[in-house]
Amino acid sequence: MPGPAHSAIVDLLAGRLDLIVELLGLVGIELPKFDYLEHATESLAPSQLGPFLPDLVVRLMRRRRSGPPECVEVWVIEVQGTPDATKIRAWALYGPLASALFRAPAKLIVVTTSHAVAAWARNLPEYGSVVPKPHVIGPDEIPFDVAQKLAKGAPLSVELAVLAAVTHARGPAADLALEVAVTHVAGLDNEKRVAHFLDILSEQYGIRVMDLWEAMMPATLPEYRSEWFRRMAKEAQEYVMQQSMQQGMQQGMQQGMQQGMQQGMQQGMQQGMQQGMQQGMQQGMQQGMQQGIVAGRAD
Repeated sequence: MPGPAHSAIVDLLAGRLDLIVELLGLVGIELPKFDYLEHATESLAPSQLGPFLPDLVVRLMRRRRSGPPECVEVWVIEVQGTPDATKIRAWALYGPLASALFRAPAKLIVVTTSHAVAAWARNLPEYGSVVPKPHVIGPDEIPFDVAQKLAKGAPLSVELAVLAAVTHARGPAADLALEVAVTHVAGLDNEKRVAHFLDILSEQYGIRVMDLWEAMMPATLPEYRSEWFRRMAKEAQEYVMQQSMQQGMQQGMQQGMQQGMQQGMQQGMQQGMQQGMQQGMQQGMQQGMQQGIVAGRAD
């Protein structure tokens, strides 16, 4: 079952198709001339592929002087979290099927946050007479310092910064990737987009996102001119306090249980020794009296 990272990446790619152009630019893939991109995922019917529907299908469209626009290329995009041999059959079919359906060349693009999956996807075995050859975009192609990898003067999109943070959320560069992403999110003036991106990042980083957001906002907007940012700052403070209280309660309960167990064991041992001594004395007195009676009768 796809995890949070899978859903986040699909959401980012589907929400802004130009992000795929940015990714392909990072790996140096040449693109044909086109005027616009359009979703085409629903064009591949389940009856054609069974349960193996791709995550995203995108058509590159070019306008013509006369007649309807023409499709110049098709991208079939899969976000893959683990190696999965059952996908090889579907991936072998994606290219020929999309090419025949849209009458244009097709590219299979695999996006992953895992080095192991990237290596696996680059060396797929043959399926029938077809060996899938996807363009793989992994952690090495989406560097945590992605801002430095772009061409001079090319702005870093918020979506690409967030994608880089999601990609490296489990790696050693997670903190730096998160800081770059939150910095770009803080520059937005659209409430829904800010909330959307913070939600995606929080799913991967948890409370660290709101901690960083709260710490960064005074530096970004010192006077909180916007009512939206003032409310966000207040909510961030309340959220951090709530999380801190919960963490404190959990730590307090754990420490209390440990201390309670130690004290309970000590008190239990003391009470056990006292009860043992009392029972021993009673049993000893009874046995002594019985032995004394038996000895007196014998005399």
